[in-house]
Amino acid sequence: MKWDEHPSVSEIIEQLNCIAGQYDTLVRTQSAIPSLSHYLENLRSLYDILASECKNVDIRPLSQGKRIIITQEGFAEARMMALTSSLHNFAPYLFQIPPDLVKPYSKLWDVLGISLTFSANSYVSMLSTMKEQYNDQAIPEDRIMSVIYALTEISNAMHTLDSNTIFLPTDKNVLMPSKKCLFNDAPWMAADIETYKKVQRLELVHKDISNDVAEKLGAMSFRSLLMATEDSESLACPSSSALNARLPKDQEPLTIFLESLEVADILGARKISFLLDKRQHESDSLFIRALAQFQGPAVVVYFDSVLQPKEISDLFRVDASMGIRDKPLSYGYGFASFFQYADVISVCSGSDISFFDPSGQYLSEDCQGKDMLLGSVGKVFNFVEAEKAKRFPDQFAPFDMFGFSKNKPLDGTIIRIPLRTKEQTQMSCCVKKKAFDIDTLSAVFDIFQPQTSSSMLFLSQIESVTLLSWEPEDKDNQIKFTSTIYSDANLRKSRTELTRDHKAWIGKGLIDAFWSSDVYNNYSLTIESKDYTNEEQCKEVWLVASCITTGKCRAISREKRINTDYIVSPIGSVAALIHSSKEQTTTPEAQREKHHLFCVLPTKLVTGLPVHINAPFAMNKTKDNFWSNDRTRNDWNEDLFNAVNLAYAQFMKVCKELYFKSHPLELFKFWPQSNNIDQVLQEFFVPQLYLLLADLNIYTTLRNPRVPVKLSQGLLPCADLTLKMGEVLSRSFDIITIPPTVFRDLQTSLISAEVITLSQIRYFLKQFLPTEQAKKVLEDHHLVQDFLKLVMKDVDSGRSLEGLKLLVMANGEVGTIGESTFLIVHPKYQSLLPYTCIPKMLHHETAKLFTSSHRNILKACGIAPLSVKLIANHFAELDFSDELSSAKIVKWERGKPSSDWIQKLWSYIHKTSKAKLEFLSALSYLSKWALVPVCGNRLLSCSLASSLCILPENLETKESQFFNIFSQLDVPLLEPEFYSWFAPLTKDMSHYDLVVNSLVSASTTWEADLSALSEGDKEFLLNFLAGNMKFNDVQKRLIRSFPFFRTVSGNFVSLDKGNYYLAESKNTDLFLNVPNAAHHMLKAEHVAFLKRLGVKESTESSLFENVIFPNLHMLSEEEQYMRMDYVRSNYHLLSADMSFSVSLQKLKFVPVSTGALKAADQLFAQNKVFAEIFEPAEYFPTGVYSSHKWVRFLKTLGTRTEMTPQNFKMCAQHIAEKVKVEGIEKFTKKSRCLQKVLIKDMPCSDAEFAKSLSTIPFLVGTDYSVNKTLPTSFSASCTEEFWYLAWTQSPIISESELPSNYKAFGLKSPPSLTVVKEHLKSLNSQNLSQAWARTHSIDDVFTKILEYLQATLLRDEDCRHFGMFKIIPIDGMRLMSPQELFFELPSNFSPFLWAVPSAFIKFRSFLKKMGVKETPEDQDFVGVFKEISKKYGNSVLGPNELRGIVNILSSITNPSNDLLRVIRVPNEHGVLTSRESLFVNDMPWASDRINKNSIQLVNIKVTEKTCKMLNIPNLSQVIREDIEVTNTLNRDIEQITSKIQTSQFSEGIFHIHRHFLKQMMTVGSYSAY
Repeated sequence: MKWDEHPSVSEIIEQLNCIAGQYDTLVRTQSAIPSLSHYLENLRSLYDILASECKNVDIRPLSQGKRIIITQEGFAEARMMALTSSLHNFAPYLFQIPPDLVKPYSKLWDVLGISLTFSANSYVSMLSTMKEQYNDQAIPEDRIMSVIYALTEISNAMHTLDSNTIFLPTDKNVLMPSKKCLFNDAPWMAADIETYKKVQRLELVHKDISNDVAEKLGAMSFRSLLMATEDSESLACPSSSALNARLPKDQEPLTIFLESLEVADILGARKISFLLDKRQHESDSLFIRALAQFQGPAVVVYFDSVLQPKEISDLFRVDASMGIRDKPLSYGYGFASFFQYADVISVCSGSDISFFDPSGQYLSEDCQGKDMLLGSVGKVFNFVEAEKAKRFPDQFAPFDMFGFSKNKPLDGTIIRIPLRTKEQTQMSCCVKKKAFDIDTLSAVFDIFQPQTSSSMLFLSQIESVTLLSWEPEDKDNQIKFTSTIYSDANLRKSRTELTRDHKAWIGKGLIDAFWSSDVYNNYSLTIESKDYTNEEQCKEVWLVASCITTGKCRAISREKRINTDYIVSPIGSVAALIHSSKEQTTTPEAQREKHHLFCVLPTKLVTGLPVHINAPFAMNKTKDNFWSNDRTRNDWNEDLFNAVNLAYAQFMKVCKELYFKSHPLELFKFWPQSNNIDQVLQEFFVPQLYLLLADLNIYTTLRNPRVPVKLSQGLLPCADLTLKMGEVLSRSFDIITIPPTVFRDLQTSLISAEVITLSQIRYFLKQFLPTEQAKKVLEDHHLVQDFLKLVMKDVDSGRSLEGLKLLVMANGEVGTIGESTFLIVHPKYQSLLPYTCIPKMLHHETAKLFTSSHRNILKACGIAPLSVKLIANHFAELDFSDELSSAKIVKWERGKPSSDWIQKLWSYIHKTSKAKLEFLSALSYLSKWALVPVCGNRLLSCSLASSLCILPENLETKESQFFNIFSQLDVPLLEPEFYSWFAPLTKDMSHYDLVVNSLVSASTTWEADLSALSEGDKEFLLNFLAGNMKFNDVQKRLIRSFPFFRTVSGNFVSLDKGNYYLAESKNTDLFLNVPNAAHHMLKAEHVAFLKRLGVKESTESSLFENVIFPNLHMLSEEEQYMRMDYVRSNYHLLSADMSFSVSLQKLKFVPVSTGALKAADQLFAQNKVFAEIFEPAEYFPTGVYSSHKWVRFLKTLGTRTEMTPQNFKMCAQHIAEKVKVEGIEKFTKKSRCLQKVLIKDMPCSDAEFAKSLSTIPFLVGTDYSVNKTLPTSFSASCTEEFWYLAWTQSPIISESELPSNYKAFGLKSPPSLTVVKEHLKSLNSQNLSQAWARTHSIDDVFTKILEYLQATLLRDEDCRHFGMFKIIPIDGMRLMSPQELFFELPSNFSPFLWAVPSAFIKFRSFLKKMGVKETPEDQDFVGVFKEISKKYGNSVLGPNELRGIVNILSSITNPSNDLLRVIRVPNEHGVLTSRESLFVNDMPWASDRINKNSIQLVNIKVTEKTCKMLNIPNLSQVIREDIEVTNTLNRDIEQITSKIQTSQFSEGIFHIHRHFLKQMMTVGSYSAY
């Protein structure tokens, strides 16, 4: 192809496509064709170029429709290629890349989109090409297998493809669209398939295409066509979500049985059967292929009643209200609960078969068996019509039982519940994710089997329950168990009597009559059960009692408030097993565990009663709780318990009459024992029930056991009253015979029944026992002892027992309490007392009745138990007792007392005195006699028994060194044979404890001198004691007192607090010469033991610390220096002990100029600063200690040699402490020195250092109040820049004398707001002139204060708070608070109100926030007048005060009522007076003639305008001037009359009445009224 230029990618692709065309031409026209390998070799160069350019050029779109790839069959497009292929040859439609081209051009194939294998789309494209090629012609047979393989691959990816583009080969090898193909999934109906093909115009798919593949590819199912032509109806079915929401997670395993029983009973069924079908049925001829997985093991329920499809559908509802045929389902969820075990349930009843699929994945036409969740599906088919049972035999094969026939309707109902498999739980749309197997359901059948009889008790129709099983290998099912009620017409009537149709009653108006009173019903049930597995039969008789109550249930039931669709019968029932032919092997307690609370059927709640109780309780669906927040439901349940109580009482009454007349006590096995009853039922059940039972004639008395009585007609037996005792008492009392448990329940329930009292019994026995009739009773010693035990209860003293002949004696006689003194002695110890005491000894069984709690009774009755005291009293009467009390230790003459007696005595004491204190107490009674046998054939005084030297048994040999030691000490040792009797003295004591105690006893009680022991004995004892490391603190203290410890000087000493032992040392001379050292140094033996005793191990450092240092002052100066120089030389070794270093630092051994000794950390090396701060004679070492080597050593001990931060702090503290002694001038000099060092040499930037100096008063400050110098600290000072903010609180320091970062030292500048606040308080509390010692202007200073506050106080509430302080200077030295000032005053109101000085007007907005007002208001004047009245009272105002008041009054224009009430006006004398008491003097000519004591005039400075504003009247309004009388009387009368009629006269009278209260005053020739 020799191109002149390098070709492009498109040119190469075009060239390859052209070569492909030429090759096709050669194939068609020539017989000899070049091999493809020849082509391939020449084409590699082109592929190389494409492979190299594919990185830069997108080749894929350029290659579309171009045949550029060579194959073994020719050239092909990239879309038809794959890297590998199956065994099938798809050419000329699909091709494989030649193997030798795969790897070299892998990137090129990847760019062209060629995958490893052919995709589903490739196969679809191939089929489309083949369809175009062959159209309606048959495909060659050799290509059919390739097509089928391709279709199989397509079916696996159908979720991504469109079925309309799929073509299938028919049985004639013609490709047809999948929608027009039919696959035969009903081969048993093959005869009908041709008809359906013609009608539907469909073709059969090729025989080698499986049904599953055909269905996935969209072909029509022949079976679905068959079912589409069948008549079916849809039924309501609960959805999976609804079931999951309503059904409990873990349902009761007996659900299938109980739900079925309730439904069957409501439908009137007599028989019901439960079959466990373990077979796997054929699954070919089914309605729907997806149902094949439900042909396995199942639970089958059958009952002899037919249901309509709608009724079946209703039973699968999960609504709150469920029921059928006008009756509610009281127990649970109906048939819906069966979905706990299965995903699809089928029901055959009458001529219909129904299927219920909550998930919709099995019955839905769109989703048959696929893992998709559609809507729930329910379908019903009539299997009799169209002979469906014959056409789909496998579908009906599982129902071939219980009389099922394919040709006629079933007389009953079969419910098939196929068990959910593990595979089905993997489906996402599964109802429940729990699988069940045969073994699980077999166990459930086994659980239900013993409950079949009790399950029928409260049903009204069911008479037979059968359990069956069908094994895979059996041809028919096998009966496993049956339970049948013997029934007749009367029994059937009794069972249904209280469950009649209440809905019909309401319509007929009969319900009120029915419920007018409580209605009772009772009947017996005979139930026969047979276990076919064991061939065992059982016949049981049950008694059932029922009652309908007239309580709240009546209204609730009528209004249907418990169940919105149905009326519930408020019946309470009780049932119990009366007789069983099978022997009961369980205990009564186990039987009670089997009795449940029934809600028609048994619930989970175990009542603890001996009977079953039943009522239609309003419970939750899981039947484990019947209380809720619904008051109506609670009322209903509470009233139902009343009905159960009534039924229980009826049950006990009938039971007594029918079954237990001759055996009255057996009735009480049905008694409700309160301690067994469930706590939930106690409150509503027990109290009312006991009241009802107490009022029944079901009890009998011992006197007349055949006559039933009530509790009120006799006496209840008291506790512990046995039957024999009751028979004796029945001579005088009617004692009711009841079991103890019944008696306890009646007592605890506070039933008002009389109980025979102990006082009645005691009185009866006192009268009866002395009689001849009691002779036989007294012969029965056990009965006598029972009576004694009973009458001793609740007796505080023995007086009430006196006269009772109830004491059985040791000789068989019966004694009377109180007649004599009786003894309680165990037979084993009777020989400790004289033989003459035996007739007074109680029988040992009688004696057992008297315990330690009866001490008062024993004392009052004269009964004395054996005691050591009693033995001692007896021993005192013996002849030889005086011989044994003469000394601490006496010689023991055998026979006085005997060895036997001694052994029995100590055996008794040992037995009765287990504790040490009890043993010692017993010894105290024998204390005056020597009765303790010790070595040497001697008796030791009992008073010294606790001081015995008791050695361990294995050490008590004469050969032992212990024996020799204690023999030397001449102390008594206990005889070995008596060792066990004295065990209380040595209880919990080890060998070491005994030796320690014996040594202590030897040295104290027996005054033995332990120090007199030989050195060998002392070493032996010490070696022995050192073998124990577990001595307690007391023992260690005692051991320390033993003189067994050897000192280094060879002496034996006891230990004291100062003892120690020496470790190895090369310089012992340093310590031995120290006073008392040798006495305390112990030899280093038994080191661990010494440590245990608290002896310290001493090293050189510790000895220096504990011995030399404390006694150093007692040594000579030379000896002191010798030891201290040793310390200095060996300090690197000694200082390993930290406490040594600390002690050495605190040790005062360095002399100073004054001759005193100082500790190293108290000293300073002489330098310029230290010499300035400290006195040399007191703080600097002298003599040899001031040498260079010693100063270097002292430095390691804390001597200050240079100015460090820590030393600086000490210097500061020193001058602060010395200021009072040295004076302020010396302090100032030292302080200036330290300040220079601080600024120049100290790390002022160190925060910790700065903080440590903040509170030390070593600085010089100035008190600006008095201009005096004083000591101060950083934290307490203020800089000169801000002196005006704190001069009364803080000394002032110049910044030039401080470090630049002085704030780090705690000096706050400016000071804190708190300090400023206290400063202002101080200024407010004192005279400003006294606190002012500065040359600054007051206005300037307070201007700066206001500037600071204005910048600092940001919140309005803070401004108002500081507005209370006096911070504004007025008139020189007077301070006023902002809240007392105003910005503008119309006149001069001082000294009562002031305006803000002009110097502070620039703070107008800030002062306004602090409380300064613009102008005064009425309320301000009210405050002023209140203050003035309080301050001045009746005093005369000064000129300034008078001026201020007059100006204030003049400024008031329209006063408020509050202001008018408090205003006071100055009178003519300058005294503040109420305005109502004043007059304006408009008659000055008459002023001197007015009585000023009665009339007060306004001050002349008060303006007339002000008086009018204040309504102060004129004097002329109340003063009348009379003219002298003349002869012209008539004229005067006329004038007077005319004046009286004027308004001025009326007003004058009004003022007189108001101000003077009709008081008449005469002044000269004027009269005032």
